[in-house]
Amino acid sequence: MLQCSVSIVFYNTDQKVADETVRNLCSCSNIETIYILDNGGTIDFINIERMCHDSSKTIEILRAENHGLAIAQNAIINHKDLSEFHLILNPDIFISEDCLTSLLRYLSKNKKVSAVGPKINTPMGETYPSAKLNPDPITQIIRRLFPKHKRNKVYELNSYDFSQPTCVPMISGCFILSRSEFLKNINGFDEKFFLYFEDIDLLMRLKAFGEIHYYPNRNVTHLHSDASRTSFKIMLYHLSSFFKYYSKWGWRLKKKLKDENKTKTIAEEKFKNRI
Repeated sequence: MLQCSVSIVFYNTDQKVADETVRNLCSCSNIETIYILDNGGTIDFINIERMCHDSSKTIEILRAENHGLAIAQNAIINHKDLSEFHLILNPDIFISEDCLTSLLRYLSKNKKVSAVGPKINTPMGETYPSAKLNPDPITQIIRRLFPKHKRNKVYELNSYDFSQPTCVPMISGCFILSRSEFLKNINGFDEKFFLYFEDIDLLMRLKAFGEIHYYPNRNVTHLHSDASRTSFKIMLYHLSSFFKYYSKWGWRLKKKLKDENKTKTIAEEKFKNRI
């Protein structure tokens, strides 16, 4: 059986959500080790450790001051013994064993793929836009100010019918399944990002080892909380990461990324004139 390790960062996570997340992971036989880094909060890990023990899962809980998501994930990715495949997971994602098995098989069989992500549903069963184009600053600003703008719909590939696994420029960072050797080769996340854009940056660097694929045949459930729209402090982190990302990757999409947006993902001619 193909197996993977999982890394999750908790920060002020609700106890019920934390318990349900770990209980869910314990029900997946293809998960070998669960790594949790507690960045702060009031989580009681006694029940979580008991659940893992009862399910014969190996769990390791690290505790640290909150220095950001990237540093927290790197404490696991760069310093722990991971399985051949590794899952970077948000603390509010619920996954079935069938879904994880399918993704592991897909990644194992497709050597040209460096990372894969599934369809992501809301608790109400609606599909969350996971497959996306490569980001550019204008689109990001429009997304923020005018969520219903047609440019945002193009960015989120709303009109594209995903009927099978597809190479895409970008997937959601709440669920990234990759090969551990790739993650370690790029030294995990860029620690300059405290919060936001660290996942996009990671995926951009993973493309050096292969394509990013969206797997719509299986889905997970994401509770999702858009904190940067309700918290001024989080919004400042978002803005800071925005400038760091585009200062690093360029304020205009390079030709390679434009071509990736236009041809690698979208076969339909109607998109080519709208991007």
